[in-house]
Amino acid sequence: MRASSHRRLPGGFTLVEMLVALAVLAAVAGALIALQVGAVRAQRAAERLHAAAGLLAGELVLQRTEAAAGTGACRSAAAAAEASLDCEVERSCLVARDGGCELVLVEVRVGAARDEAAGGGGVAPLTARTVVAPWLEGRP
Repeated sequence: MRASSHRRLPGGFTLVEMLVALAVLAAVAGALIALQVGAVRAQRAAERLHAAAGLLAGELVLQRTEAAAGTGACRSAAAAAEASLDCEVERSCLVARDGGCELVLVEVRVGAARDEAAGGGGVAPLTARTVVAPWLEGRP
């Protein structure tokens, strides 16, 4: 009988080498997918923050142009609802000697809508304050 010789063919990979290569490839692919998911979440958060900041700036301009506006929902409530944001205005009066308002303190708060805040997909509340002088209304 002739002894069988096991010669190794050059240029081939063993099963163990292929399994190790596939494990490394799977680990790298998993890390890249996690990185992509994080980037998409960060992009969404940045878009919501940008929308909230724009709404806040616009509402401050609207509140400064009308000294007689009231406390409650923002005047740009439609834009807030479209962006799924809550917008509130609080106005307080610094009383003058004659009993009228000498200055009106305006605080605008914009944040995630209540149903989205519970789900964790919201924006941290933004607050801005300004002062309106009713006696300057209508003057250039």
